[in-house]
Amino acid sequence: NVALLQNIVSEAKKGSLEDYMQTAAQLQEGLTKMVNECKMKGAEHDALHQWLEPLMDKTKELDKATTVEKAATILNEVDKHINLFKQYFEK
Repeated sequence: NVALLQNIVSEAKKGSLEDYMQTAAQLQEGLTKMVNECKMKGAEHDALHQWLEPLMDKTKELDKATTVEKAATILNEVDKHINLFKQYFEK
């Protein structure tokens, strides 16, 4: 699921605000899939949510961006946050 999120960001079109909103929708679908398929328990589950919640917040911000410049900044933050996953979790 993390690879799916990385793929969404890397293939995102960045020409218009609509492109960014489409990316936000795709990210939200990926996050929903990840949450629904989560089988982690205990400390690992809690750690995942520590990583996941800021990503969910950034995805909501991306969906509400009002300029291409703001959306580009948020998408860059999303990309950086997704890439933090491998620092804290094994695939």
